[in-house]
Amino acid sequence: MIKLELGDGTAWNDVTRNAVSVRHEVGARSLESLSFTLIDRNASVGWRCRFSVGTSVIFEGVVTEVRRRRDNGHVNEVECRAYSDLILYDRYIVFRVYDTGTTAGAIIRDLASLEPGVDVTDVAEGPSITSPWSIENSTALKVMLDVAKGTNHYLRMLPGRVLRFRPKSEGTPKATIDGSKVLSAEYSEDRWKLKNRVIYVGANGEVLADVSDPPGDLPVVVHDPFLTDANEALRRARIRLALNREYGRELRVEMAENAFNTLGIDLFDTVTVNLPDLGLNNVNMFIVEIEYDPRNKRCRLTLGGRLELLEDLLNEAIGGDTTARFGPRPSVIGELAGLRSTLYLVKSVTTASAYRYVTYWNRRPLTIHAGENVTLDPSTGQLVLASGFTSGWAEIRFNPPTETFRKWGYIEWISYPGDGAIAVEVRDPQGRVLVGKTDPKMGGWHLTKRLRLKRWPGRAQELTRGLAYRQWVGVNAVVFRASAGIVSGSCLGIRLTGTNPGEAVYTLPQPIDLGWARFADIFLYAFAPNTSVRLRLYSSGGDYYEGVMTANDASVWREYLLDVSTFSR
Repeated sequence: MIKLELGDGTAWNDVTRNAVSVRHEVGARSLESLSFTLIDRNASVGWRCRFSVGTSVIFEGVVTEVRRRRDNGHVNEVECRAYSDLILYDRYIVFRVYDTGTTAGAIIRDLASLEPGVDVTDVAEGPSITSPWSIENSTALKVMLDVAKGTNHYLRMLPGRVLRFRPKSEGTPKATIDGSKVLSAEYSEDRWKLKNRVIYVGANGEVLADVSDPPGDLPVVVHDPFLTDANEALRRARIRLALNREYGRELRVEMAENAFNTLGIDLFDTVTVNLPDLGLNNVNMFIVEIEYDPRNKRCRLTLGGRLELLEDLLNEAIGGDTTARFGPRPSVIGELAGLRSTLYLVKSVTTASAYRYVTYWNRRPLTIHAGENVTLDPSTGQLVLASGFTSGWAEIRFNPPTETFRKWGYIEWISYPGDGAIAVEVRDPQGRVLVGKTDPKMGGWHLTKRLRLKRWPGRAQELTRGLAYRQWVGVNAVVFRASAGIVSGSCLGIRLTGTNPGEAVYTLPQPIDLGWARFADIFLYAFAPNTSVRLRLYSSGGDYYEGVMTANDASVWREYLLDVSTFSR
């Protein structure tokens, strides 16, 4: 017997009688989810969902998708999808550095601690990373899924907030499925996709790993030009070989609900399949999907593996080697910078680049780090005043500590002030207000609900693009414009005319106040190592503030961030 319940924040309601279909699924391509259709019963995004088989709760999560159909003047059908509580980790932006030797399980446990009350006793250790791994501005959920995919483990959040992280492989069979229990079955097989040999080729064309299953006659070659560690290559090759076993075969079985319940099996359990007419003689396969049909009292199971889909091909083509998702990936920024500079110098290819901004998106239900007299609306996930209060405040913190965070572009929000008033402020870690605004009395999103931090110049290439470079005057140097900038294309070049230090001077039409400035950001490309560069900010009286930097590396773009408070006068 199955039972489907929905919680609206006040109570749990049994909606089993209104459910015409229930589908419980989890796989390598998606999070564990529960899809169901209700008749003459409503549901809302943000509601809790609980699904039981017999006396056991097998799924608990959050409704994230709702589709309603209206007929004869009222809503009579509602399609819903709920994801397990693992989806809550999509709200956390993380910055982490994991040392060499850190296990996959340790990383999962560390990120799991972001949500309170999560039991991690069923988290396996798994393999270890072979070099330090720096994670910057990524959601906790993405990192956790990358670790699972890159190590061929499965990740589930069971009811009661029990996190399970185990190897995704055949285990001891818990039951046998034969013709007496099956109403219908369909078996698909594509042996061409069952690659039984994996060869990893690393930097400089060196073969770093070669693993196979007998007879090893269907090889696949993976080339990673940044890979040099033979141990890491061997780990990836073994994982990929295990992943290859998933492709190419799939068994779909339909059985009566009572027959399924007597087996006592769950997702990713291993069963023995004995269906000789389909060519399966006592073959061990694991369950990757379960679908329940409560109205017809049927269950549909997907076992064995999965056929390779276009989605899988695109994920690997765009996202790279699946096994490389566990551990550090090569930083191609420096490689591209060197390549870009080389291409410009030889005048063979011209490429374009643009500013890139990190986007921090606080999705509903909102993540609030501090507050007073406020609460989250259980049905919408929005921040509202708590009952009985006419004022309150909330704080959302985001303080990225790494160089991946380039600079603030702007901050915007969605709000519904009604008859009240809302003030928005951006503060630094010391609590100083950098910029603020009173929310306009407009509901929803609006262009005026945006704050920008001060920056000069106000836009990219303002001092170098077009005719702007002509405002520069060279002292003991020739100043010229070049189209080799690593950030935005155009840049300023300085060529000395003698042995004395050269200077490029830009004079503004009128003085501006830069008293608010805390940092100066500059990109340099030096043609000789250990080149000393001084940045001077002149005042109207002829005095200046000076910051000094040294370009140690030649023939490569480097960024220099100077603290204005350290400038000498």
